[in-house]
Amino acid sequence: MTSPTFQPGFGLTELVSSWNASTPDGTWLQVQMRGRTNSGTETKWYVMGRWASDDADFHRTSVSGQGDTDGNISTDTFYSNSGVTLQNYQLRSRSTG
Repeated sequence: MTSPTFQPGFGLTELVSSWNASTPDGTWLQVQMRGRTNSGTETKWYVMGRWASDDADFHRTSVSGQGDTDGNISTDTFYSNSGVTLQNYQLRSRSTG
């Protein structure tokens, strides 16, 4: 599921995603975000987190090592690099299992 494009009306330098979900046993949810930068380029899809209702089958986790020229992810937050702002953004969720 992919959200519509959100336009906050100002340049974002940080973005936190938040969600509530119930996942069946053996499945998990991945939340991602992407945006359009002030230079007009579209970012890649960054993984904001992987989550399950319980840790029995899957350990809830962040995904490290996603930094690039646009920004980076720390835990569940996107931080833009110096001089980069997001003019809009989308969220996407995917279930697996």
